[in-house]
Amino acid sequence: MHKIYSLDDGRFIAYKQHKSKKNSLINIVFLHGMMSNMAGKKSNYLHHLCQEEDLNFLAFDNYGHGNSSGRFIDQTIESWFDATQAIMYHTSNNFKNIIVGSSLGGWLAMLAAVKNNIDISGVVALSPAIDFTETLIWNKLTEKNKYLMVNKGYIELSGNSCNSKYSISYNLISNARKYLLLNKSTINIQCPLAIIHGMQDQEVPYQESVNLINRVQTCYSTLKLLRYADHFLSDPASLSNISYAIKEIMQQINS
Repeated sequence: MHKIYSLDDGRFIAYKQHKSKKNSLINIVFLHGMMSNMAGKKSNYLHHLCQEEDLNFLAFDNYGHGNSSGRFIDQTIESWFDATQAIMYHTSNNFKNIIVGSSLGGWLAMLAAVKNNIDISGVVALSPAIDFTETLIWNKLTEKNKYLMVNKGYIELSGNSCNSKYSISYNLISNARKYLLLNKSTINIQCPLAIIHGMQDQEVPYQESVNLINRVQTCYSTLKLLRYADHFLSDPASLSNISYAIKEIMQQINS
């Protein structure tokens, strides 16, 4: 059963939360990917893990997804990042937050660590789609489709791993340019980072994560490439690796 956090501007965020019975300060925050929601396999796995390990847990539907307000086509990286900060301020301000971000959520997790507006104690980035609006969408469009997107305001696209189409707005592309990370020679964050990427990923090439970790400056960072895993990292072996990465981050926090 989810809860609703209503903002003053009329928007609202659907979320679910588990609180530690022994007042653990560790809070696992799951950020889902684009066209996904908080009810996915990774989110449910982490929720169960936190119940077993007596850790705090937070997952939510970002704007335009699941049970939260807004249309997908109207959203931007800025609005999704605003939602991330808003729900964390509301629920998680006094915790040691480990953000587990999947795909788009990986980009948002990195932005949260870079901006450092709320206590981020660690990041686990899963198939992180850093700068995907530019490198994986805009740069791969034909000149004709770029023209159509600019003049129509959006175009219909589909992912490599699914047949369903979704509308990508030019506003999403243009707004995201303020939040690009991989155009920087160094990305400074103040917390441990673990990246996990499947080498069979058809949506975000694993080389993007190699590019990312080569730019990150932090106290502790790892990149694990899973030879047979795909973009979703929802198979049992991938889920076990996610659990292990979280526990490694916790060791770094407590050391």
